[in-house]
Amino acid sequence: MRLFWPTGDRRLILASSLLLMAGLAQTLPGQTTLPLDVAGQWLVVPVSGAAPQDTLWFILDTGAGRSAVSERAAGRLRLRRVRTQEIHGASGGAVVPIVSLPTLGFADSTFRGLDMLVLDDEILTPETGAGSGEPYDGVLGADVLGSFDLLISAPAGELVVYAPGTGAEPVNADLAPELPFVEARGHLISHKVPVNGIEATAFLDSGSRRLVLNGTVEHMAGIVADSGSQQTLSPGVGSRPTSIQTGTLRRLTVGRTDFEDLPVDLANLPGFSTLGQSDRPAVLLGVPLLRRCPVFISYETRTLRYCRVGQ
Repeated sequence: MRLFWPTGDRRLILASSLLLMAGLAQTLPGQTTLPLDVAGQWLVVPVSGAAPQDTLWFILDTGAGRSAVSERAAGRLRLRRVRTQEIHGASGGAVVPIVSLPTLGFADSTFRGLDMLVLDDEILTPETGAGSGEPYDGVLGADVLGSFDLLISAPAGELVVYAPGTGAEPVNADLAPELPFVEARGHLISHKVPVNGIEATAFLDSGSRRLVLNGTVEHMAGIVADSGSQQTLSPGVGSRPTSIQTGTLRRLTVGRTDFEDLPVDLANLPGFSTLGQSDRPAVLLGVPLLRRCPVFISYETRTLRYCRVGQ
């Protein structure tokens, strides 16, 4: 599930990140630290293509079941179309091409023959203060991310990747105790959260630039939309424009951490219906939360650790 989606000076980010990648912090066996671009509304990490020097910029997306490339990147890499597939995102469904990427390098691992979605450049193009920037090269989804444990530390600007079987214990991270999660539709991280005291199903989606509440939890939790805030959300992978409003959430408890007076978006996204949550309280936890709170995801043990109270 995802909303499509921020950038600073891409040349500066690329140069600084390449310097970091040249001496990746391999602080422990099976642990790699990567730069995490948090300059905009997405979280973006470097991956490599056919050659290690071919640096690609992919949006980190725990809400995507399959990784993707932009049209421009697919053309530049001369990727061959193998078939089409129907997919569903926060804004509805669409049929998209599938290409085979011969090699993708992420952290210290190499994935070969990875089938990837091809997304319109417009979907992956960030909005900047000067208008629109260049599209990112792709999306890193759960088909790759699910092979690791991850410490997403947006406040520190880094992603720590732990190889499977290492019994990962995040270092230098003040995190709350483990919180079990389940995987909705086979990949989307889901757990329960209280919203103004009302229990709702939350989906942790690092590819969403928004923190979204559906209409059911909005009504039950007594959240009032800001006057004059209604607008139409631009479609992502789907073609269904969605009405959206803004509001303020008095209290959201994630794990054992309370967040107060959070700006939120209020919308009945088509993706909520796809997940069976059209008439049940549901929340999409996106980048606005992750920018404030590091989170450790263990796909191996199916647990989360969010930042502690007071962060």
